[in-house]
Amino acid sequence: MLQHNKNISVIQPSSRAAANRSSFTGISQPAVVQKTAVIQRQALTKIVGEWNTDNYDIYDVIIGGRTLSPFSNTMGAHSTAWVAHIDAIRRHLVGTTMSVGIDWFLGTINEDLDSPLRKLDGYIGKEQWAKLDFATYQLKVSRDNLVSVSAKITAQNYHNVLQVLRIAINAYLTYINLLPTSTVAGGDPSGHGEGVARGEINYFEFAASQKFQKEEGTPSNTGLLETYTPLDEKDLNTTDFTGMDTELRKLLKGDLKEGELALYKKHIRATLWTMFAEETPEVFAQGHENTQRKEVKEEIWALTLQNFLRTIRVAYPFAYDFCKMNDTALLTTDVTLKIPTLNVAHIVKLVNGEETFINIAGSYNFKDEDDRDKVKSKLSGSHQLNESEVRGSAYGDSDIAGGGSGFQVTVLLNDLDNIGDIITTGRTKSPFSGTMGAHTTAWAVHQDAVINTLTGLPLSSAILQLSLMTQEAMKSPQLEFAGVIDEKHQIFLVAAFNEARKFVGKVGENFKQNVGVKTAFLENFIATYLNLLNVTPLATIAKGGVPGGRREGQHRQFLKRYETDGDAVFSTDELGNKTKIITDHLLGMFDTSGLNYFPPSLVRREATNISEYVTDGFDNTHALWDFVQDKGTEKANQKKKKYALDQFLHTVAEAYPRSLRNSNLVATLTEKHSIDLAPPKSPSNVMGHNVVVVGNKQDPNAQLNKGYIGEIRGISPYGINVLIHATFKTVVLQPGSIKFI
Repeated sequence: MLQHNKNISVIQPSSRAAANRSSFTGISQPAVVQKTAVIQRQALTKIVGEWNTDNYDIYDVIIGGRTLSPFSNTMGAHSTAWVAHIDAIRRHLVGTTMSVGIDWFLGTINEDLDSPLRKLDGYIGKEQWAKLDFATYQLKVSRDNLVSVSAKITAQNYHNVLQVLRIAINAYLTYINLLPTSTVAGGDPSGHGEGVARGEINYFEFAASQKFQKEEGTPSNTGLLETYTPLDEKDLNTTDFTGMDTELRKLLKGDLKEGELALYKKHIRATLWTMFAEETPEVFAQGHENTQRKEVKEEIWALTLQNFLRTIRVAYPFAYDFCKMNDTALLTTDVTLKIPTLNVAHIVKLVNGEETFINIAGSYNFKDEDDRDKVKSKLSGSHQLNESEVRGSAYGDSDIAGGGSGFQVTVLLNDLDNIGDIITTGRTKSPFSGTMGAHTTAWAVHQDAVINTLTGLPLSSAILQLSLMTQEAMKSPQLEFAGVIDEKHQIFLVAAFNEARKFVGKVGENFKQNVGVKTAFLENFIATYLNLLNVTPLATIAKGGVPGGRREGQHRQFLKRYETDGDAVFSTDELGNKTKIITDHLLGMFDTSGLNYFPPSLVRREATNISEYVTDGFDNTHALWDFVQDKGTEKANQKKKKYALDQFLHTVAEAYPRSLRNSNLVATLTEKHSIDLAPPKSPSNVMGHNVVVVGNKQDPNAQLNKGYIGEIRGISPYGINVLIHATFKTVVLQPGSIKFI
């Protein structure tokens, strides 16, 4: 991929903070349809920047959705983690101007149209070959369109440039996904924990960039991050650094000793390797009889490895150089551990352009410097092992949030302005001092429940659906335990409850707003809802383990793939045992150990006036007042296990309905915990939900039908269609005219 030129203009942090950030999400049209059964596979992009300047500065790029699969019955497994391909694009665009970022991206497109992976297209099936051929054509068209519209960016056309850029990103990622070995029809459906690794590495990129930018002049060797001018406590005393681990803080301050530095480099290196699925070259080789030969497998491995290293070199340049991923000796050692039966020295020499590819078969021909076909294939130029070239400003808010220094929600819309994807990054604030706490139901399950429930809905429907979910959360039986948690937790709980109540009250005024306003409101509403869930008693406990024993990411990856691909994720041998496999993955999303530390042991209570610390007040009329006053722990000890397990099952039903349906989760939990559990009720759906009509002087239909009970039959940006039971008539009401029953 195209390397960054650090001499080209970049955005300095001071201008980020001072600017008024805005975003563009695409062309909008009214949508009145409900959630669709068929989802078009595409990458969805939100670009955040300052558009009221001549430079059109880009501050962040968030990419979600999923592109077309090479296969008909499964999304497949990626050799290089999909998030790394996404971050490679982001690193081109973030922290620079639209014009410069597009130039870099165009260079990447041109390089990857001649990707060395094309050398393997003789081994792919007809379906994948046809898809790749069409994707190549679409990418070239998108590239040419982007060249044309970005020739001169003005206040009159920048919206169109952004739209064409989004289309080009989708075309590029679709093409990348279809390349040979990029995606294989197999692999480990549980993934390799790349989601957690991505958060850590993206935060490393942000943190390292701060040290890079403090270095006087331009550093001559980006691989010596540890030698740059140290940061001091004043530099680190900002909220952006609250999620930093001890080793990274010591690195930035120049306090890592030699032995500690070597261990930390080894850790970062291992984290980067998490982005590579080592089983995928072998899975690809199994698909064709000619690929079973050792010498062919070695060349397949070399090309798959080269694609991985080239991608992470651009996606994570500081981390790549810090742990010397381009060092041939270290690379040989790493790969030998993964494939000891192959000639790893030969593979590394192939990757580094020292030896030729003579055994693989495909339609692609490697080029020489004069664009002439070479008789023998050798990697050269940017395809070889190289150091990265980095920019200190190539990070966005989502990189910072990924390290735990905040929480960010991004709603991505499809071409119909329905919700195409929701990206959640980071973690909401902890209600505890000195610890993030531990969840009973894994945090990822709560996030996936929101994502799965709202994806595919028009904005107006999603806002109303989330309002229903929030009001249910505000009646959670777990709130009964508000009196046994500590004072800080109580303050966080009341504050979150009040904020949720405020957002529910704002649904009506945002219901008819334009797409941009509704999208921003929904993003903040989702964050508010998840924050309430996070601070609800029993959801997060000061002490406890991690659901899945640190394998939560792999459990989540499997469950999400099963929701999409169904039984295609299993091998023939696994199908007979699929119920147990699914059940075990679901069990991995719940931690019972934290229940041993609830209620927390409080030596003494501090006299705390909660109303002094929260907005919108707290008095004896508040819904939580009586619960907070009840300090007795006996009820909590009696009910905590039942409440926690019921909440887990309810959330799983929202997040992974297919997995729950085809598992034995309820019976397993019942037996394991010696407690009677019932299958969870179907998640509440705003469509078909019963409501009572309340008085609203601004809504004539509400005044005429006040007190009647009805059922929601339809939602549009203009109102809610409610079938009144008593009259059998359907009326259009505003959100402020109904109350959920």
